[in-house]
Formats: sequence, C-alpha cells, structure tokens
Amino acid sequence: MTRGSRNLYALLLLLFVCSCGVTADSAEVENTLPQGWLGAWQAKDSVYLNIQADRIVERAGKELIVRGVIRRAGNLLILRNQGLKEEWAVAQTGSVLRIADEDGTVRSFQRLDQIPSQVLLEPLRLPPSYPLHVERIWAIQAEIEARFQKEQEILQDPARREDFGPVRQENLAFLRQLLAEVGWIDRDRFGVKTSIQGALIAKHTNDLPLLMAILPQVEKDFKLAGKGQAYAILYDAVQLELGRKQRYGTQVQEDAAGQPFVLPLEDPQRVDYYLRRIGLPPLANYQTKISHALYEGKVVKVRYDEGSQ
Repeated sequence: MTRGSRNLYALLLLLFVCSCGVTADSAEVENTLPQGWLGAWQAKDSVYLNIQADRIVERAGKELIVRGVIRRAGNLLILRNQGLKEEWAVAQTGSVLRIADEDGTVRSFQRLDQIPSQVLLEPLRLPPSYPLHVERIWAIQAEIEARFQKEQEILQDPARREDFGPVRQENLAFLRQLLAEVGWIDRDRFGVKTSIQGALIAKHTNDLPLLMAILPQVEKDFKLAGKGQAYAILYDAVQLELGRKQRYGTQVQEDAAGQPFVLPLEDPQRVDYYLRRIGLPPLANYQTKISHALYEGKVVKVRYDEGSQ
C-alpha cells in the first residue's frame, strides 16, 4: 500500500468514526466480531458477503474469496487473504454496512434475511467410486497426462504465463465434468501417477469447493504412503484459500519487487517436523529446488509473520 493510499484509508476510517458514532481506538482489541456484523450482506453490484465469527466469505461473479479474521481493533478488521494480511475499516448504520479497504475503495452492503447459496462454503459433492472398464481408465489417464504436461510447460516458461488462465479454466470444466461422472481420480483405480497429476491440476484451478472435496481423498491416498508432496501441496493450497496459513511451506509467491517468498506458515519452528512426519525433506531443500525451477535461482525467503491465525 502506498503512502497516498494509506492516508486515504486513514481518512476514510476517520470519516466512518465521525459519521457512525463508533470507536476505532486501536487499544480496543477484540477476539469476536460485533453481533450486528454477522450474517449475509449484498452490494448493488451483486457482490455478496457472509460474515462469520472467524471468516468472511465473498462472492463476486464467479470469484469466491475467503478471508480469515485475525483480529479486530474497534472498527478496524485485520484479515488474511491467500496468506497475506488485509485491513478493512467497517461501519454499520442500521441495515447498511460500509467497508473501506486499504486501496481506498468504499463499498456499501445491505443486510439480507437469509444466507444465499453463493456464499455458502461447502465442498463439491462427488459420487462414490465404482469400477470402470480398462479402456475408460486408459483414456482418462491419457487425458490427464496431456493436460498436466501442458500446464507444466506453461508454468516453467515465464513468457507464457498469460496462457495459463484459459488453460486453467478449461481444466476446471474438464475436472468438474469428469469427477461428476467417475468420482475422485483415486490411486486404486487410476494409479499413483494419474492421481497425483489430477490433484495438481485441481490445485491450479483455485476452485475451493472442488479442493475441499478432494483433500480428504488425497490425504487418504498419499499423506502416509510415500507421496507426501502431493498431499502437502494440496493441503497448503486449501488452507490459504480458506484464509489461513499454510503448514508445509509449499506455496510461494513473488512480491512487488519480484522477490519470491514462502507464504506465511502456521508454525515456522515446527515446519520441518511436519514435513518429516509425511516423509519429506526440510523446507530449505524445497526452497532451493523451487528457486531454480521457477525463479531463475533467486533466493526464496521465509518471512516471519505475526498474528494469531
């Protein structure tokens, strides 16, 4: 956030305080949100919020965003979105909720009587697995292999990163249709390789209901079966999508200066212990590997993050 946007954000927060008769005293730190904030809200542009005690679910068109609530200081909310912190200034006047974010954008929401389906956070429903004809299994294996290799070619070529969005959407549509037909791509029917590739393709879709649905299946297949990396990657991705911190350190991002860093860890002091329990080497090994694979040898740093969530 630039100095100008910080000043605007501070001004907006002050205006909220003056107009709504509420306090933003930074000394007032609460672990719970005001009862009046909880529930469903809708903006005029059909953006929906579902404010819960520990998280805020937002739906804007097809995009679903979950922010974890870290703490509240008066009207200031400290949130976690994709591992990174955000600040919202929130003010309520009757059935209207106004929110100013760090960029200076102010949005107004009207209270809803019921929580709409758009912001109900539920796993995708998958049918149980059943035996398939061997030719059908071969066809699925070949299709997933081709889609996985295409993704990897794009991800490893910085010049092609813009191609990834359309490929991701195609793969999401493919996976949703396939899983609705055959259930999860489990290792018993499709083999270890295809199951792992399917999990990684799913991870790249960022489709939270889909990821929530398959995580227990991937845990069952791989957490303690010598393929812990696939489970760790998916587990961390789901935690970040849910507004939490990651456990194993598999998710890395670049900052504005192009410096890669490990997104916040739930317990940096115990991360190597968690990795060891699922048969994986220390985090430093992964940092070195991903540095050369994706970031042209730039050092991938661990940034220690304060906050309770």
